[in-house]
Amino acid sequence: MNDFTLLYVEDNKIIQKIVKVILQTHFKEIYLANDGKEGVKLYQEKNPNIVLADISMPNMNGLDMISKIKKLNPNQKIALLTGYNNITYLNQAINMGVNKYILKPIQPKQMLDALQDIATSLKKEKDLEFASQHDELTGLMNRTLFHDKLKELIDNSTKLNKHVAIFSIDLNLFKSINDTYGHDAGDAVLKRVATNLLQSLRKDDIVARFGGDEFAVAIGFLKKHNHILGFLKRIEDSFLEPLLYIDNGIEYHIPISLSIGITFCSKQSNDISTQKLLKQSDKAMYMAKESKKMYKFFDSSEESSLQKKEKKAQEINRAIIENEFTLYYQPIIDIKSNKVVAFEAL
Repeated sequence: MNDFTLLYVEDNKIIQKIVKVILQTHFKEIYLANDGKEGVKLYQEKNPNIVLADISMPNMNGLDMISKIKKLNPNQKIALLTGYNNITYLNQAINMGVNKYILKPIQPKQMLDALQDIATSLKKEKDLEFASQHDELTGLMNRTLFHDKLKELIDNSTKLNKHVAIFSIDLNLFKSINDTYGHDAGDAVLKRVATNLLQSLRKDDIVARFGGDEFAVAIGFLKKHNHILGFLKRIEDSFLEPLLYIDNGIEYHIPISLSIGITFCSKQSNDISTQKLLKQSDKAMYMAKESKKMYKFFDSSEESSLQKKEKKAQEINRAIIENEFTLYYQPIIDIKSNKVVAFEAL
Protein backbone atom coordinates (compact mmCIF):
# COMPACT_ATOMS: atom_id res chain seq x y z
CA MET A 1 0.00 0.00 0.00
CA ASN A 2 2.99 2.30 0.44
CA ASP A 3 2.97 3.18 -3.27
CA PHE A 4 -0.59 4.53 -3.10
CA THR A 5 -2.30 7.68 -1.85
CA LEU A 6 -5.51 7.73 0.20
CA LEU A 7 -8.30 10.27 0.62
CA TYR A 8 -9.97 9.81 4.01
CA VAL A 9 -13.30 11.60 4.52
CA GLU A 10 -14.62 11.69 8.10
CA ASP A 11 -16.48 14.41 10.03
CA ASN A 12 -15.63 13.06 13.49
CA LYS A 13 -12.24 14.61 14.37
CA ILE A 14 -11.39 12.02 17.02
CA ILE A 15 -12.06 9.05 14.71
CA GLN A 16 -10.27 10.87 11.91
CA LYS A 17 -7.16 11.28 14.06
CA ILE A 18 -7.20 7.63 15.24
CA VAL A 19 -7.61 6.25 11.72
CA LYS A 20 -4.84 8.48 10.38
CA VAL A 21 -2.45 7.15 13.06
CA ILE A 22 -3.34 3.56 12.09
CA LEU A 23 -2.89 4.17 8.36
CA GLN A 24 -0.10 6.74 8.07
CA THR A 25 2.73 4.20 7.85
CA HIS A 26 0.87 2.16 5.21
CA PHE A 27 0.24 4.84 2.56
CA LYS A 28 2.46 7.14 0.56
CA GLU A 29 0.26 10.07 1.53
CA ILE A 30 -3.10 10.58 3.27
CA TYR A 31 -5.40 13.51 2.45
CA LEU A 32 -8.06 14.45 5.02
CA ALA A 33 -11.51 15.92 4.37
CA ASN A 34 -14.22 16.71 6.94
CA ASP A 35 -17.35 16.09 4.85
CA GLY A 36 -18.51 14.90 1.44
CA LYS A 37 -18.43 18.33 -0.19
CA GLU A 38 -14.85 18.91 0.94
CA GLY A 39 -14.05 15.32 -0.07
CA VAL A 40 -15.14 15.86 -3.70
CA LYS A 41 -13.11 19.07 -3.91
CA LEU A 42 -9.99 17.42 -2.47
CA TYR A 43 -10.50 14.40 -4.72
CA GLN A 44 -10.38 16.62 -7.81
CA GLU A 45 -7.23 18.34 -6.54
CA LYS A 46 -5.28 15.27 -5.41
CA ASN A 47 -6.59 12.39 -7.55
CA PRO A 48 -5.95 9.74 -4.85
CA ASN A 49 -5.60 6.04 -5.59
CA ILE A 50 -8.07 4.96 -2.89
CA VAL A 51 -10.97 6.73 -1.15
CA LEU A 52 -11.99 5.80 2.41
CA ALA A 53 -15.17 7.52 3.60
CA ASP A 54 -17.79 7.52 6.33
CA ILE A 55 -21.45 7.29 5.30
CA SER A 56 -23.03 9.70 7.76
CA MET A 57 -21.62 13.24 7.35
CA PRO A 58 -22.99 16.81 7.24
CA ASN A 59 -23.26 18.93 4.04
CA MET A 60 -22.95 15.86 1.81
CA ASN A 61 -23.14 12.27 3.03
CA GLY A 62 -20.80 9.49 1.96
CA LEU A 63 -23.09 7.94 -0.63
CA ASP A 64 -23.75 11.27 -2.36
CA MET A 65 -20.02 11.98 -2.38
CA ILE A 66 -19.30 8.53 -3.86
CA SER A 67 -21.88 9.14 -6.57
CA LYS A 68 -20.10 12.35 -7.60
CA ILE A 69 -16.66 10.74 -7.47
CA LYS A 70 -17.85 7.81 -9.60
CA LYS A 71 -19.05 10.28 -12.23
CA LEU A 72 -15.56 11.79 -12.28
CA ASN A 73 -13.86 8.38 -12.35
CA PRO A 74 -16.01 5.24 -12.74
CA ASN A 75 -13.02 3.04 -11.85
CA GLN A 76 -12.16 4.75 -8.57
CA LYS A 77 -11.42 2.32 -5.72
CA ILE A 78 -13.55 3.09 -2.64
CA ALA A 79 -13.92 1.67 0.86
CA LEU A 80 -16.85 2.73 3.03
CA LEU A 81 -16.87 3.08 6.81
CA THR A 82 -20.33 2.60 8.27
CA GLY A 83 -22.07 2.08 11.55
CA TYR A 84 -25.14 0.84 9.66
CA ASN A 85 -25.29 -2.94 9.50
CA ASN A 86 -28.25 -2.49 7.20
CA ILE A 87 -28.63 -4.58 4.06
CA THR A 88 -30.34 -1.70 2.20
CA TYR A 89 -27.41 0.65 2.77
CA LEU A 90 -24.88 -2.03 1.93
CA ASN A 91 -26.64 -3.02 -1.31
CA GLN A 92 -26.88 0.63 -2.29
CA ALA A 93 -23.15 1.04 -1.68
CA ILE A 94 -22.29 -2.09 -3.67
CA ASN A 95 -24.51 -0.97 -6.58
CA MET A 96 -22.67 2.35 -6.61
CA GLY A 97 -19.35 0.55 -7.03
CA VAL A 98 -17.97 0.53 -3.49
CA ASN A 99 -15.21 -2.09 -3.31
CA LYS A 100 -15.20 -2.72 0.45
CA TYR A 101 -17.29 -1.70 3.43
CA ILE A 102 -15.91 -1.63 6.96
CA LEU A 103 -18.26 -1.80 9.93
CA LYS A 104 -17.82 0.43 12.98
CA PRO A 105 -16.55 0.28 15.64
CA ILE A 106 -13.32 0.19 13.66
CA GLN A 107 -11.07 -2.81 14.10
CA PRO A 108 -7.56 -1.86 12.85
CA LYS A 109 -6.80 -5.30 11.36
CA GLN A 110 -10.16 -5.51 9.63
CA MET A 111 -9.67 -2.06 8.11
CA LEU A 112 -6.07 -2.74 7.03
CA ASP A 113 -7.03 -6.08 5.47
CA ALA A 114 -9.84 -4.46 3.50
CA LEU A 115 -7.59 -1.67 2.23
CA GLN A 116 -4.82 -4.16 1.42
CA ASP A 117 -7.27 -6.14 -0.74
CA ILE A 118 -8.12 -2.97 -2.65
CA ALA A 119 -4.43 -2.05 -3.02
CA THR A 120 -3.58 -5.54 -4.33
CA SER A 121 -6.38 -5.35 -6.90
CA LEU A 122 -5.30 -1.84 -7.91
CA LYS A 123 -1.68 -2.91 -8.37
CA LYS A 124 -2.72 -5.79 -10.64
CA GLU A 125 -4.77 -3.39 -12.76
CA LYS A 126 -1.91 -0.90 -12.97
CA ASP A 127 0.56 -3.65 -13.89
CA LEU A 128 -1.75 -4.84 -16.68
CA GLU A 129 -2.24 -1.29 -17.92
CA PHE A 130 1.52 -0.68 -17.93
CA ALA A 131 2.15 -3.93 -19.81
CA SER A 132 -0.42 -2.97 -22.46
CA GLN A 133 1.28 0.40 -23.03
CA HIS A 134 4.96 -0.45 -22.76
CA ASP A 135 7.59 -2.60 -24.41
CA GLU A 136 8.38 -5.62 -22.25
CA LEU A 137 12.12 -5.72 -23.01
CA THR A 138 13.10 -2.06 -22.56
CA GLY A 139 10.24 -0.65 -20.48
CA LEU A 140 9.80 2.15 -23.02
CA MET A 141 6.32 3.15 -24.15
CA ASN A 142 4.93 1.29 -27.16
CA ARG A 143 3.64 2.67 -30.45
CA THR A 144 0.05 3.24 -29.24
CA LEU A 145 1.04 5.18 -26.13
CA PHE A 146 3.68 7.13 -28.09
CA HIS A 147 1.05 8.38 -30.54
CA ASP A 148 -1.17 9.52 -27.63
CA LYS A 149 1.71 11.28 -25.86
CA LEU A 150 2.92 12.81 -29.12
CA LYS A 151 -0.50 14.39 -29.70
CA GLU A 152 -0.36 15.91 -26.20
CA LEU A 153 3.18 17.17 -26.75
CA ILE A 154 2.25 18.78 -30.07
CA ASP A 155 -0.85 20.44 -28.57
CA ASN A 156 1.06 21.79 -25.56
CA SER A 157 4.04 22.96 -27.62
CA THR A 158 2.13 24.64 -30.43
CA LYS A 159 -0.05 26.54 -27.94
CA LEU A 160 3.18 28.27 -26.87
CA ASN A 161 4.23 28.70 -30.52
CA LYS A 162 7.06 26.19 -30.05
CA HIS A 163 8.19 23.37 -32.32
CA VAL A 164 8.24 19.60 -31.87
CA ALA A 165 10.95 17.40 -33.39
CA ILE A 166 10.05 13.80 -34.23
CA PHE A 167 12.81 11.20 -34.68
CA SER A 168 12.63 7.76 -36.26
CA ILE A 169 15.62 5.72 -35.10
CA ASP A 170 16.85 2.42 -36.50
CA LEU A 171 19.91 0.34 -35.59
CA ASN A 172 22.42 -0.36 -38.33
CA LEU A 173 23.27 -4.02 -39.02
CA PHE A 174 21.07 -5.25 -36.18
CA LYS A 175 20.31 -8.53 -37.97
CA SER A 176 24.05 -9.10 -38.27
CA ILE A 177 24.44 -8.57 -34.50
CA ASN A 178 21.75 -11.18 -33.81
CA ASP A 179 23.27 -13.62 -36.31
CA THR A 180 26.83 -13.14 -35.05
CA TYR A 181 26.43 -12.88 -31.29
CA GLY A 182 22.96 -14.35 -30.67
CA HIS A 183 19.59 -12.92 -29.69
CA ASP A 184 20.56 -12.37 -26.05
CA ALA A 185 23.28 -10.04 -27.29
CA GLY A 186 20.72 -8.37 -29.55
CA ASP A 187 18.48 -7.80 -26.53
CA ALA A 188 21.42 -6.30 -24.62
CA VAL A 189 22.02 -3.92 -27.53
CA LEU A 190 18.36 -2.84 -27.56
CA LYS A 191 18.45 -2.20 -23.80
CA ARG A 192 21.62 -0.14 -24.23
CA VAL A 193 19.97 1.96 -26.94
CA ALA A 194 16.90 2.52 -24.73
CA THR A 195 19.09 3.58 -21.79
CA ASN A 196 21.20 5.96 -23.88
CA LEU A 197 18.13 7.57 -25.44
CA LEU A 198 16.51 8.12 -22.04
CA GLN A 199 19.69 9.59 -20.58
CA SER A 200 20.03 11.98 -23.53
CA LEU A 201 16.51 13.41 -23.21
CA ARG A 202 14.82 15.95 -20.97
CA LYS A 203 11.97 15.18 -18.58
CA ASP A 204 9.16 16.21 -20.96
CA ASP A 205 10.56 14.45 -24.03
CA ILE A 206 9.16 11.06 -25.01
CA VAL A 207 10.77 7.88 -26.32
CA ALA A 208 9.33 4.56 -27.50
CA ARG A 209 10.32 1.23 -28.96
CA PHE A 210 7.98 0.24 -31.77
CA GLY A 211 9.36 -3.29 -32.09
CA GLY A 212 12.46 -4.95 -33.51
CA ASP A 213 15.17 -2.31 -33.75
CA GLU A 214 12.74 0.58 -34.33
CA PHE A 215 12.69 3.45 -31.83
CA ALA A 216 11.00 6.84 -31.85
CA VAL A 217 11.68 10.06 -29.96
CA ALA A 218 9.83 13.38 -29.74
CA ILE A 219 11.30 16.58 -28.31
CA GLY A 220 8.89 19.43 -27.64
CA PHE A 221 8.92 23.11 -26.71
CA LEU A 222 11.73 23.97 -29.15
CA LYS A 223 12.28 27.63 -29.98
CA LYS A 224 14.43 26.78 -32.99
CA HIS A 225 15.00 23.65 -35.05
CA ASN A 226 18.74 23.65 -34.36
CA HIS A 227 18.10 23.20 -30.63
CA ILE A 228 17.98 19.46 -31.28
CA LEU A 229 21.68 19.39 -32.16
CA GLY A 230 22.61 18.98 -28.50
CA PHE A 231 20.50 15.82 -28.30
CA LEU A 232 22.05 14.43 -31.47
CA LYS A 233 25.56 15.11 -30.13
CA ARG A 234 24.74 13.39 -26.83
CA ILE A 235 23.41 10.36 -28.72
CA GLU A 236 26.47 10.21 -30.95
CA ASP A 237 28.84 10.46 -27.96
CA SER A 238 26.93 7.79 -26.01
CA PHE A 239 27.76 5.17 -28.65
CA LEU A 240 31.44 6.01 -29.14
CA GLU A 241 32.34 3.05 -26.94
CA PRO A 242 31.10 -0.39 -28.07
CA LEU A 243 28.85 -2.45 -25.84
CA LEU A 244 30.75 -4.89 -23.65
CA TYR A 245 28.83 -8.16 -23.83
CA ILE A 246 29.98 -11.24 -21.90
CA ASP A 247 28.81 -14.71 -22.90
CA ASN A 248 30.14 -17.81 -21.12
CA GLY A 249 33.06 -15.79 -19.80
CA ILE A 250 34.05 -14.51 -23.24
CA GLU A 251 34.06 -10.74 -23.77
CA TYR A 252 32.63 -9.27 -26.96
CA HIS A 253 32.82 -5.60 -27.90
CA ILE A 254 29.77 -4.87 -30.05
CA PRO A 255 29.74 -1.54 -31.93
CA ILE A 256 26.38 0.21 -32.11
CA SER A 257 25.42 2.79 -34.70
CA LEU A 258 22.10 4.41 -35.54
CA SER A 259 20.32 5.90 -38.51
CA ILE A 260 18.04 8.77 -37.50
CA GLY A 261 15.35 10.53 -39.51
CA ILE A 262 13.98 13.86 -38.29
CA THR A 263 10.91 15.91 -39.07
CA PHE A 264 9.34 18.92 -37.36
CA CYS A 265 5.84 19.99 -36.38
CA SER A 266 5.00 23.63 -35.73
CA LYS A 267 1.87 25.70 -35.14
CA GLN A 268 1.43 25.98 -38.91
CA SER A 269 1.52 22.20 -39.39
CA ASN A 270 -0.09 20.89 -36.19
CA ASP A 271 -3.08 19.58 -38.13
CA ILE A 272 -0.85 16.88 -39.65
CA SER A 273 -1.56 13.50 -38.07
CA THR A 274 1.03 11.82 -35.88
CA GLN A 275 0.99 8.90 -38.33
CA LYS A 276 1.99 11.19 -41.20
CA LEU A 277 4.70 12.89 -39.13
CA LEU A 278 6.21 9.50 -38.31
CA LYS A 279 6.05 8.52 -41.97
CA GLN A 280 8.06 11.66 -42.74
CA SER A 281 10.68 10.86 -40.11
CA ASP A 282 10.77 7.24 -41.35
CA LYS A 283 11.51 8.42 -44.88
CA ALA A 284 14.26 10.70 -43.58
CA MET A 285 15.70 7.75 -41.64
CA TYR A 286 15.87 5.61 -44.79
CA MET A 287 17.60 8.50 -46.56
CA ALA A 288 20.13 8.61 -43.69
CA LYS A 289 20.76 4.86 -44.07
CA GLU A 290 21.24 5.25 -47.80
CA SER A 291 23.63 8.16 -47.43
CA LYS A 292 25.55 6.42 -44.59
CA LYS A 293 25.04 9.50 -42.41
CA MET A 294 23.92 9.30 -38.79
CA TYR A 295 20.91 11.56 -39.33
CA LYS A 296 18.95 13.28 -42.04
CA PHE A 297 16.14 15.84 -41.99
CA PHE A 298 12.93 15.18 -43.88
CA ASP A 299 12.93 17.06 -47.18
CA SER A 300 9.74 16.97 -49.21
CA SER A 301 11.74 17.64 -52.39
CA GLU A 302 13.56 14.32 -51.87
CA GLU A 303 10.33 12.48 -51.12
CA SER A 304 9.44 11.88 -54.78
CA SER A 305 12.87 10.31 -55.39
CA LEU A 306 12.36 7.96 -52.45
CA GLN A 307 8.84 7.12 -53.63
CA LYS A 308 10.22 6.19 -57.05
CA LYS A 309 12.76 3.85 -55.43
CA GLU A 310 10.05 2.30 -53.26
CA LYS A 311 7.83 1.82 -56.29
CA LYS A 312 10.68 0.23 -58.25
CA ALA A 313 11.44 -2.14 -55.34
CA GLN A 314 7.76 -3.14 -55.19
CA GLU A 315 7.70 -3.77 -58.94
CA ILE A 316 10.82 -5.94 -58.72
CA ASN A 317 9.33 -7.98 -55.85
CA ARG A 318 6.11 -8.46 -57.81
CA ALA A 319 8.05 -9.50 -60.91
CA ILE A 320 10.04 -12.07 -58.91
CA ILE A 321 6.85 -13.56 -57.44
CA GLU A 322 5.22 -13.74 -60.89
CA ASN A 323 8.35 -15.22 -62.54
CA GLU A 324 8.74 -12.33 -64.96
CA PHE A 325 12.55 -12.41 -64.82
CA THR A 326 14.66 -14.62 -67.06
CA LEU A 327 18.21 -15.37 -65.92
CA TYR A 328 21.06 -15.27 -68.50
CA TYR A 329 24.72 -16.06 -67.88
CA GLN A 330 27.37 -14.19 -69.82
CA PRO A 331 30.71 -16.02 -69.92
CA ILE A 332 33.86 -14.20 -68.88
CA ILE A 333 36.84 -15.45 -70.94
CA ASP A 334 40.51 -15.23 -70.08
CA ILE A 335 42.16 -13.69 -73.16
CA LYS A 336 45.48 -15.47 -72.65
CA SER A 337 44.10 -18.98 -72.18
CA ASN A 338 40.94 -18.44 -74.18
CA LYS A 339 39.05 -20.31 -71.44
CA VAL A 340 35.83 -19.46 -69.62
CA VAL A 341 36.86 -18.50 -66.09
CA ALA A 342 33.57 -17.13 -64.74
CA PHE A 343 30.00 -16.15 -65.54
CA GLU A 344 28.16 -12.90 -64.99
CA ALA A 345 24.44 -13.18 -64.20
CA LEU A 346 22.31 -10.74 -66.22
